[in-house]
Amino acid sequence: PTSPSWTRTRSEGKPDVLWKEQAANSEAGVSSRQFAAVAPDGSWMGSVAGIVEEAGARDHFGLLIEERQAQLVGVYVRPEHRGGGRVLGPLVAAVREWAAAVGAGRLRLFVHAENGRAAAAYEKLGFVATGHRVPFS
Repeated sequence: PTSPSWTRTRSEGKPDVLWKEQAANSEAGVSSRQFAAVAPDGSWMGSVAGIVEEAGARDHFGLLIEERQAQLVGVYVRPEHRGGGRVLGPLVAAVREWAAAVGAGRLRLFVHAENGRAAAAYEKLGFVATGHRVPFS
C-alpha cells in the first residue's frame, strides 16, 4: 500500500503484477520515493515519502487528478526533532526536488483538520491551504 488510507479490503484482490510493478517503480524512484533524515550519530530523526499521481486517475479519496502531481505522505519526525523546520524542511525539500525531477506539476498533501501545528508547519514551508475537505476515517 502506498498510503495510510489503503486498507486491507482495498488491497486484497489486486493482481501480483500490480504490486511487483509498484515495487520496481518505487525502487527506481519513478512512482514513489522515501527519504530519511539521519543525525550525525546515526540515529533516525524522521522520514517522508512522495508518490506520483497521474492525470486522469482518481486518488484514494475518489477525487479526479487533473495533472501529473506528487503527494507528500508518511511524514513523521521524532518528537525531539520537531519544531523550527530543521528536519521537516529538508525532508520536504527532498520530496519537492524528486517530484520536479519526475515531472510532477505540483506537490500536495492532506493535513487532518484538527492538526493545526502540522498545518502551520507546512504553511511555513510554502504550502497553501485550499480549504478543500475530504472525509477521513
